[in-house]
Amino acid sequence: MSRISLSILCAAAGFAVGVSGAGAAEAESAAADTSVIFRSYRTYAREDTLEVPLTYIYGEYVEVEARRVSLDEIIRRCIAAEKTKYDGVEDIQFTISEKTVLHYGDVDDADARRTVHESVSRIYRKRPDFFKEVELSSREYTIERSSGGELVRTDEESEAAVKVRSAREELVDLPFFFEDLSDYRFNIVERRDLEDRVLYRIRFKPRSDFKPLPTGEFWVDTTDFQIFHTDMRFTENVPVPLILKAVDHVSIQMRRLDDRWVWDRLTARVTLRKIPLIKIPRVAEIVVEFDDYAVNQGIVADIFEGSGR
Repeated sequence: MSRISLSILCAAAGFAVGVSGAGAAEAESAAADTSVIFRSYRTYAREDTLEVPLTYIYGEYVEVEARRVSLDEIIRRCIAAEKTKYDGVEDIQFTISEKTVLHYGDVDDADARRTVHESVSRIYRKRPDFFKEVELSSREYTIERSSGGELVRTDEESEAAVKVRSAREELVDLPFFFEDLSDYRFNIVERRDLEDRVLYRIRFKPRSDFKPLPTGEFWVDTTDFQIFHTDMRFTENVPVPLILKAVDHVSIQMRRLDDRWVWDRLTARVTLRKIPLIKIPRVAEIVVEFDDYAVNQGIVADIFEGSGR
């Protein structure tokens, strides 16, 4: 349970042009007195009831030209963008640093036994369906209170390993929980206007009280149609309910790498159920960081020998 693979959505289509609200006439007046008019093309949701601002620069109003699309369409375009985000990528490699902490008692109890696993791996992907993970370092240790009252750390033997497998869909990470947008209610809770883009904080909640779907919110950039930060949890119904009691929190951060978005950081915390006669942790906490990306740098096919293709 140490690796969680999640991706997130984004999208938008159609547009309507206009200057918002009571300031429109004022903008036209300013435009008539100005030889050069600057237009900032931004995408706003039709459901956004906040006024689209006019920009005031050097004593003159600057007209803002805004495209309007539905919130549903923004999300659909994000999903479409997710499906094509690896277009033009023949190979990619990056480093994953992962830390998993298994708590066998109360998380806030310093005396409770916990097991920690830390690893660093280099990931190689190459079209059409090559994937390789090389574990660069790995260690595991347990911390618990001794009979003498001291916290004792016990290191376990751990060897770095090379894992090679075929992975035909590794270059298309789709958001599993947004396979059907009709399963959710979406609403805008915040908007931020930047110089050349619009950011929305969108809250989502399952329509059904019975399906194992998450609740949460995400930030979307409507210029790139990219969801770049997501926080979610499974509150009522959870996947694998015989093992998981709750998915308390999952947070996913993306960042720009040149002209594309890549994974940056993932954190998660899950609560496990008690199983009779089996000693399992009560809580698992996971942190995964992604770094040292290299895109289209060339990966020789020999590195994938043993993939079983």
